[in-house]
Amino acid sequence: MLHRLSRHRALRPASRPPLWVVAVLLLGCIGSALAAPDAPEADEPVDPLIALGLEPAPPPPPPEVPLAERVPRVELVFVGVSEDVYSLYGHAAMLVVDDPDVPVEDAELFNFGVTAFTEDDYVQKFLGGRVEFWGDSRRYGRQLRRWIKADRTVSRRPVNLSVAATERLITHLRLDITRERRDYVYDTFRENCATRLRDYLDLYTGGAVYGALGPIATGESFRDDVRVAYAGLPPLLLLTEVVPGIELDRGRTLWEQAYLPAALFDGLGMVTTERGPLLGETIIDHARGGDDPRAGWPLIGQALIAGWAALLLLLALLLPRLSRRVRGAVLALHALAVTGLGLLLIVVGLGSDWPDMQRNWLLLAAPPTDLLLLIPAFALLRNRPAGGGITRAYLGVRLALAALLLVLTPWSAVEGPVAPRLAALFGVVLAWRALERPAAVQRPRRLVGQPAGVTSARRATRGMRRECVPVRTCAEV
Repeated sequence: MLHRLSRHRALRPASRPPLWVVAVLLLGCIGSALAAPDAPEADEPVDPLIALGLEPAPPPPPPEVPLAERVPRVELVFVGVSEDVYSLYGHAAMLVVDDPDVPVEDAELFNFGVTAFTEDDYVQKFLGGRVEFWGDSRRYGRQLRRWIKADRTVSRRPVNLSVAATERLITHLRLDITRERRDYVYDTFRENCATRLRDYLDLYTGGAVYGALGPIATGESFRDDVRVAYAGLPPLLLLTEVVPGIELDRGRTLWEQAYLPAALFDGLGMVTTERGPLLGETIIDHARGGDDPRAGWPLIGQALIAGWAALLLLLALLLPRLSRRVRGAVLALHALAVTGLGLLLIVVGLGSDWPDMQRNWLLLAAPPTDLLLLIPAFALLRNRPAGGGITRAYLGVRLALAALLLVLTPWSAVEGPVAPRLAALFGVVLAWRALERPAAVQRPRRLVGQPAGVTSARRATRGMRRECVPVRTCAEV
């Protein structure tokens, strides 16, 4: 029964609406059409409230958010020095802030100065220009705590790039830290943590960085930077005055000098684009509290070598008055020292891929052929005369080459530190003087039967006997 009743009600037609409701809807549609001259086309949907002549409330406007805060931003990070030798040139990195609402400590830091100091034969590979570095990314806060613990100055400067350039730069950074692309061969002056960032910014400013820094000469060389970095380490500075070649002394532009993180910061501060200055205001996250470990006199290496040259010259002046054995010992030590230096320059020059370790003109003034001087040195040690014509001719050629190299030092073709070449020249003078015989003592001529300087009658008589004439009659006065 209930089932049939429900089915019967479902089949009944719906009741019609009252006529007054239909009339109101019809009048509303006509009034809306007359009041809206830009009514939608027939195929466009119509809001029912608009169809009834009622205006809906407009949606609230979106909040005004500056453009720079709606896109990721990039900042350049500068890190100062610490007590560690590897930090004496400073460091540079790049910070990517994806979300402005996230603390900067959680931002992504891109670092292209990562290496393994525990690698086998690291020093030999470094001097040979074959050490591998790589790039990685990490949380900024984690790395910042390490830099603060080492008391290194840390500062940041925002990079003013367009939205599109910023996004392409970030993509490039993330691509270059992938395993296939992250490794590179390190070069202190041409391929390091700072030069990579310089090249990125030059690329995404359309060459504006090179255009601003490339034409400007600094009047300084890489060797000047080395002297400043190692001024507090005289032994290391002595090696850098002798071993590197002339490429280290060539004048540099601001673009080339931007391998230094501090020079990169200063140089990029001079760059402007159509958007204005490339770098924004400096933000300091930590300031070093200790003394600068590079404090010292940058020319201390030159001064020490010049002092050694003066000592060689003084010894050369005094050497002929000394015995043969002393002169032989001095000559042997000099020959071994010059030979060792010459061999070191050859090995480093041939074994290194760095152009700065090649073409060392000091090799002309300190050749390993000085090992031949051990021959006359051993003769003197055995209290025998030495220094024949061949040895003196060899030393004459050596002396001429050393003097010519010293005279030509100001010229760019053979430029380099003066003090090592002066020491090499005085070393040749020392070898020459070691072979000189003492001047013969001129004794007064004696008359027959009159030995000079005798006071006793016995010695006088003995002297007279020595001066007897062949006919066996002594000449007495």
